[in-house]
Amino acid sequence: IDRITTFRQSPVDRCLTRILEVGNLVKLGNSIVSHDPHLNRDGEALYRFLLARAEEAPDYVLHVVGTHTETRYRTVTSTDSHGRQTTREERDTDIITDFDFRIDVGQHLLPRAHLWTVADYEPAYRGGTKRCVKDGPPVTWSESKAARKLRVFRERVGFPPWVGGIQRDSRTGKFIDPEAQMWDTNATGYAHFSVTNTRGLDVLRSSWTLRQWADDYAASDKIFKEFVFDKVVFGWQTGVLCNAVRSAVLSTGYAGDIKVDFEKSLARVVVRPDTRFQRLLSKLWFRIIAWILLVYPIVWLFQRFHPRGLGRWTVAGSAHALHRHQPRVITDEDGEIRRQSYDEGLREGEWFKAWEGTIRRMAEGRVRSSTAVQLPDDAHAVRLHGYRQ
Repeated sequence: IDRITTFRQSPVDRCLTRILEVGNLVKLGNSIVSHDPHLNRDGEALYRFLLARAEEAPDYVLHVVGTHTETRYRTVTSTDSHGRQTTREERDTDIITDFDFRIDVGQHLLPRAHLWTVADYEPAYRGGTKRCVKDGPPVTWSESKAARKLRVFRERVGFPPWVGGIQRDSRTGKFIDPEAQMWDTNATGYAHFSVTNTRGLDVLRSSWTLRQWADDYAASDKIFKEFVFDKVVFGWQTGVLCNAVRSAVLSTGYAGDIKVDFEKSLARVVVRPDTRFQRLLSKLWFRIIAWILLVYPIVWLFQRFHPRGLGRWTVAGSAHALHRHQPRVITDEDGEIRRQSYDEGLREGEWFKAWEGTIRRMAEGRVRSSTAVQLPDDAHAVRLHGYRQ
């Protein structure tokens, strides 16, 4: 039966099955890299490969670290060539880690991912060595800075990647701060923005489809080309939540330095050509040796200035929601159609209420573990009748 099924599959299906099951995938830091030759020649194969990878959610954890500094003094006596002794005091400062733990937040990601593309007016790599708008010249340094600031702001307040855009003040000519542009002080998070279209899945703001971008990449003859597909997590105000976690730790009486942040892994899919040199560049040890031997600077110059050097595409990705507003169409008894929305997923306040006590106890217990915790330590107690947190 398996042979018959394989025989009936199209060449693209068989290739995609082979790539997903066997291979040519390399884990490089935070990315999954593929050097499969078929993905670099066939736009349809690349398109379907990205769709398959889009549904795989990234790993997403909350990382909490508490440290303090200890200063030690020691007296050192030395003798010079004339036999005279001198005494001096030396100071050594060490950073001591008190607790270091992670909590698995990725388990709360909703199952359906949103496919999104970058708007034509938003700076991105579109097959060249510099960010540009579609069918336009490379953007300026200030425009790239404004775009980076917008991406950081979206992540901090829980906006999906298709909300907002960089805008220039008509009077001053400067780019408007994204917080002043989009943030409503009466709003909570992204609640006042439509995070899905009427179909409820994809938000394609580019005039080109993902398939067209895949065809554009496959048709390119660049030697060092790469297609980057980013996975974004949205739905929670991570900035506010980090402050709440920090306050919970401080409430235990801890007086050290506290670092709280969200970390993603396996959150980027990169497709590169199937050449021996490109495969070597995907290995950290080779890049280190190339820098030491001054080979990498030569490669860098070739990538930037040769017509067939570097080509990069960062025009699409998938968005994975922790909490979102879904549209719903309701027809009443009179036949009138009304549009409503409903909440889907876990809100950050609900999550913090369930984990607040555990976070305090882990900080007080000086827990140090690289394994992400899956459940609160009182997860079973809350199921008891009459139990109140």
